[in-house]
Amino acid sequence: MQNYKEEILINSKSGQEFISISEIWRYRDLFYIFTWRDLKVRYKQTILGILWVVFQPLMTTLIFTVFFGNLAKIPSGKLPYSLFVLCGLVFWTFFSTALTHASDSMVANESIIKKVYFPKIILPFSSILTSFVDFLINFIILLVFAMVVGYYPSIWALIIFPVAIFITGLTSVGLGLLLASINVKYRDVRYILPL
Repeated sequence: MQNYKEEILINSKSGQEFISISEIWRYRDLFYIFTWRDLKVRYKQTILGILWVVFQPLMTTLIFTVFFGNLAKIPSGKLPYSLFVLCGLVFWTFFSTALTHASDSMVANESIIKKVYFPKIILPFSSILTSFVDFLINFIILLVFAMVVGYYPSIWALIIFPVAIFITGLTSVGLGLLLASINVKYRDVRYILPL
């Protein structure tokens, strides 16, 4: 008896279609699984667990407020300096973690990519969605902190926040996809990115 080995060749699609939304929608369960896995793995063997999401920006805000607000006397306009810093840190932390995890997503999941076919764009997107969950927690803390220090956002702030969230998310998606593809060939990206 002869053993036949079937070989399947996957070619790129012809045409101008870069991202197939219908194909991503077909693999939405896998998208959910990757996102949930990233959330569970990130804080699994830590003592504080999900509290790291809260602890990190609050401690950084405290340090920045003491050194830059109190000692260096850097102005913050009409805002209390701690709120000024926390507002920037919440958005920066989202952008930074989303970009870092998205750029490393292809390399970190190399074994899965080589074994099973699925739209590879799901990996950076799921990494960014994981960072977005952390962002939502921090954003709630930002709103509570703003009310505690006696600052209630105006109607303009409520309009600007969704726009800022959208722009930050879109920028992290774009740069994350670009850096994820570069990181596959040149592993220097993971060392340069924190700088």
